[in-house]
Order: sequence, then C-alpha cells, then structure tokens
Amino acid sequence: MKEEADKTDVPHGALRPNLYDYDLGIEGELTPKTQYIMKHLQTIYLDQAIKKQGLDRETLEAEPGQKQLVELKRQAYHKALKNHLQVYRFEYNPNAVPGGIGVFFATDSKTLNTSKINGQVNMVRLMDLPESDPRRYDYVDGAAFRGNRSVLRFKEMHKNPEAFYPLLLDLAQSQLIEVDSGNATVHTLIVADSNFPELIEKKGKDVLTAAMKRLVHVFVTHPLELTAEKEIQDGLFRDFEKPKGPNGQNGHVVPHTKDIAALLAVMSLLTVPEDKITEGPAFLAKNAKAYDGQMVEGIEEQEVNEWYEKGQKAEDIEHKEGMDDLSVREMQTISNLVTGDLNVRALNAIDGYGYLRITRDVLEKNRLTLSDEMKEKALNLLRVAEQELDERVKGDVTEVLAGDPAYMNTVFDSYLSNVVAEKLGKWVKDPLTNEMVPMDKELMEDIEKRMGLTSYNDRKQYRDNLAAVAGALKKEGRQYQLENDPKLKKAILDRAYARTVDRIDSKVLLASHNTNQRDAEQLNTILNRLMAKGYNEITAKNALARVRMLAKRDPKILN
Repeated sequence: MKEEADKTDVPHGALRPNLYDYDLGIEGELTPKTQYIMKHLQTIYLDQAIKKQGLDRETLEAEPGQKQLVELKRQAYHKALKNHLQVYRFEYNPNAVPGGIGVFFATDSKTLNTSKINGQVNMVRLMDLPESDPRRYDYVDGAAFRGNRSVLRFKEMHKNPEAFYPLLLDLAQSQLIEVDSGNATVHTLIVADSNFPELIEKKGKDVLTAAMKRLVHVFVTHPLELTAEKEIQDGLFRDFEKPKGPNGQNGHVVPHTKDIAALLAVMSLLTVPEDKITEGPAFLAKNAKAYDGQMVEGIEEQEVNEWYEKGQKAEDIEHKEGMDDLSVREMQTISNLVTGDLNVRALNAIDGYGYLRITRDVLEKNRLTLSDEMKEKALNLLRVAEQELDERVKGDVTEVLAGDPAYMNTVFDSYLSNVVAEKLGKWVKDPLTNEMVPMDKELMEDIEKRMGLTSYNDRKQYRDNLAAVAGALKKEGRQYQLENDPKLKKAILDRAYARTVDRIDSKVLLASHNTNQRDAEQLNTILNRLMAKGYNEITAKNALARVRMLAKRDPKILN
C-alpha cells in the first residue's frame, strides 16, 4: 500500500505525505499461536546471524552480561517483525459484512460449551502437531476472538448455563481467554441483552453474585406510548395480512383491533397513581391516552408529567412503569393464537371483540407464563379494553349515521385552526379562498357548548390545553388528530348529525325488523359506510349487532 501511495501524483508545490509512517502500540499479549511463531522465527534469524559472523552460541552465552548475544537477539526480533508481521487496520461496520463484532447466541444449554466463546482445538491438525503446539488451536472459532479490540455481543445472555459466568468474569477483569496451550489477551466490550424475568431469576442465585455485581444494567422499558405500541402490533399482524391461499386473499384486520391490542399492552405497563386509586383499572386507559399526547377530560399535562417521572423513578425496578407487563413476547403469543384460531381462519378476518375473547381464553387457561398478580390485572384490563372498544364502535356507527365524513374533518380542521389562531393572536386562513379572515367565534362556541363547556373560564382553559398539546405534537413531527379527543369528536358528530342532509335516523338501525324498502335501503347504506371505514361485510354486521345490544341497555347512546 505504501508503494502504491508513493506512485500517486501530488499537486504542484504540495508535499508528499508520509503515509503509514507512524508507530503502532499494542497493549496486552499476542495469542499463544503468534507467540510460538515469533519465537520460532527469532530462533532461525539468531542462528543465521551467529553462523554468518562465525560465532559460537555457548561462547556468547558465557560472556559477562551477554551484550553481543542480546544485540543479535534484538536484530533477529526486528528482522522477524519486518519480514513476517503484517498489521491490518479494519473499520467495523455492523450493517455490512460481519467482522470485528463477535456475536454469541444462546442455544440449548445441554449442548453449550465454552469453546463457542474462546475457540477450540482443530481436530484436523491433531495428526500433524504435538499436543503442546498452540497452532493446533483455532481462536477464530471463538466469539471472543472475533470481537477482540471491538465488541462481543451476547444474545439472551441469561439463557446460558451458570458455567459461562466465570468465563465472562475473566474476560471482563483479567481480559484473558484461557486455553490449553496458554492465555490469549482480549480487549473487548461485552454487551448482552436479556429479558427481565430471567434477569431476576439469575440475580437470586448466590453463586453468580460476583458476576452480577460487575454487570452494568441498563433497563430498557417497553414503549409507554400507544403510537409506538401500535407499530409493534402492525408487525405482529403483518403475516396474517399477507395474501395467502390459492385465491391470494389478504387476512382482514378490522379497525380498532390493533389499537385495542396496543391499549391492552400499554395499560399492563402502567400503575394507578395513589391519588387515582379509587378509579381502579379504568384509570389506566385514560393514563395510556394521556401518555400518548391525547386530550383526556380531567387530566392536566402537569399531572401526566408528574405520574411519568414518579413511575420511572420507582426504587423497586420490578414496579417501574414499563417493566412488569404483558411483554412483546406475550403479545406475540396472543397474536399467534388469535390469528391461528379456527373461526378467525375460517372467516380470514379478526375484529377487536374476537381478539379480546381469545385473549381472555388464553389467560384463563394459563397459556402465558404470568404471575397470578399479573394474570388478575390482565383479566381486569380486558374489561376496560372492551369498554373502550364499545366506545369506538359506537363512534363509528354514529359517524355513518351522521353522513358525510368529509364534513366532520372540515369542521375539526376549522375549529383547531381557530383555537391556535386565537392563542397566537392571528387571523385564520379560509380553506376555500386562502384569504386571512377573523376567527369564527360562533363555530368554537357551538362546539364547546356541545361539549358542556358553558362558562368563559372553562372554554378558555380547554382551548389553552388543546393549543398546548397540538403544539407539542407538532414539535415531535406528529399531527393532532380528531381521535385524540373523544369529547371533541362527539361534539363535532353532534354538529354534523344536526346539519348534514344525508343522515340516517338511528331508529332504522335499532328496529328489530325493517319491513319497508326504504328502511332496508338505509340499513344497507349503513353497512356500506362501515365497510368504507375498513370493516368487511361480516364484521360490519357484527358491529351493528353489538351496538343494538348496547342500545337496549341504554337507548341514549346514539342520540
């Protein structure tokens, strides 16, 4: 490489750089194999120098101080370095071809042995080399050698047998790999991952105390935002939604199913604050929405920040929010059982109610490795999730009864723009003419009246909170959605239902029999509108049947 660099032209007047002209310091010891080879080469060059100068080895060793022999050994050492030692510089890129990063996977503990970490004897070379020859040993087969002067990553560390921990302790403290023919120096950063229950199990064993005390634990909590958990659920259902079968039909996941699954997972991560203990598990649904930046009635942003900080500073790590929960593994098990259910496979579709029903069956039959306390909590949270799903389905049905969804979005955008403009003291851009016009106070007050905000102070406080939340989400690159505020959504629905011309009377939906043709056509319109929202024919009918049942309990739910 230096010769090639010397041939390279340099700009006129510029000095040629002294490429690769620097000293390289190496800490630690060479591997036993390299030490053996270097010693052999030095012996050869020393014997050649002694013979060339006509000297005698015994005479040189008998000289006081052995100055001439020491000088000849130094010359032999440098000659071996110059003629035989090559040093390569690597740039490690974990996203490219693996190199310089040792990775060790935990497998069956019955077949694991330390040779997977520190290398092993090459059986092919046993025929040609004596037992004491270090060249019979292959360090390259060991993860620690591959990660030397870089990173050694352990996956699922605490699945390994206890015999591995003393080895890791030596790597961390002595920086040595112990082998039959000597010790090899290793400088590596050991990074390991594990799941929380296995860590707790290992920490309880006295024989591992020394190793555990030298681990720097970084506790990574599961996502506490519904938005992030929804992305995880998208991945868990991805295979089900892929085309399959001779007809290549996609599995159909009904709207709100993933949201309810995400809500169930996040609620299991949270704890009820002491000042909300009387609300019980039902409060966790509100808390999950508040953590995700949604407007929740009766909850201020300052309270959310206080609850979050307290949940993250819990002295007992097991009770830290995000640790004791339905983990991704449990949620994956649930999704696999849900999508593999016979009824789901027959319909090639799954809705939120089916998801909750199967999940309850999974919990009651102890098909998850949960403690009794966590199981009881999860069963209670299923009831909360079902109530949330009912509200969402009722909202969908109310929307299709109200008519044009574009009208709702227009009203929402206009209301939000007016609120932000009032906060900033600016005018509003008319969506049709793009002209700046005064704020529409009639629109804001009408919607707020439908939300039950009658006094000036209540309206002002609500607008201030809404503007603050919308601004915070915008800084994160997110947009405030109508779904973020169920109370506002219901108010806009009321306005839409009162003003749109294509609305459908809820009596058509609630009637047990639709005898005339007009009612039958309107019922068909309701189904079509639900299908346009992401339902299929069967799940749309199931949603209407659920709303009918709820309306029998409370006839006012669709008013």
